[in-house]
Amino acid sequence: MYTSTAKITFAGAGISAMAASSTNIAWNLRHLGIQTIGPDKMNQLRHVLFLRDMPTILAHMARHAAIMKPKFDAVQSVLTRELGGKGIARWTNPGGGYFVSLDTMDGCATEVIRRAARHEGVVLAIQGADGRTAYSRSKRGRRKDEERRLEVQRAMRDFCAAQHIWYENSETPAWATDPELARNRVGDGLHANARWHAHSAELIVGTIRNALNDAGHAEGRGGDAVADPVL
Repeated sequence: MYTSTAKITFAGAGISAMAASSTNIAWNLRHLGIQTIGPDKMNQLRHVLFLRDMPTILAHMARHAAIMKPKFDAVQSVLTRELGGKGIARWTNPGGGYFVSLDTMDGCATEVIRRAARHEGVVLAIQGADGRTAYSRSKRGRRKDEERRLEVQRAMRDFCAAQHIWYENSETPAWATDPELARNRVGDGLHANARWHAHSAELIVGTIRNALNDAGHAEGRGGDAVADPVL
């Protein structure tokens, strides 16, 4: 079993834990010892100092509940009022967590999501990965890898077009071994520095802005220009 604090402390920067048999723990440690140089001990310390003990954790989760419960109550109220008793959908009413699962009639899920998103003015955008690492030892292998990447690109673009989702990526690969891109890495070459994070943020903001323009949201209500997305 796995657990994580990603949704209760820092999204994408929480700490995780695994519960397993001694045999499975030994197997995982053997592989993790090769895959990583070690855990982020400073982040572990931050969590220990912040959460401290079980009463502190429970109090922290109570603050989360104060924010989330009214939203979940509103979702349940609308679903019950609009769909209850009609036999066209069923949904969960969780006592905890962050998700409500809605099951529609067979074959309707895609259309339900598309109509709901467009009705509410939600714009979906996907930024495909354009970075590549030259794992292949030969030019032929590298060419094959790039052919597969472009095949996935085309499939993703067609899928997103059918779902009214903005998809953005470059047809030109950005090889991790490029001298210019090498300046974006630190240490063992696998970790990004501040320069790369800033560049990535610019790419993401650009993708979101292009998706908003494509959806006709280049201007906000009253003709005001849409502000730059906040990450």
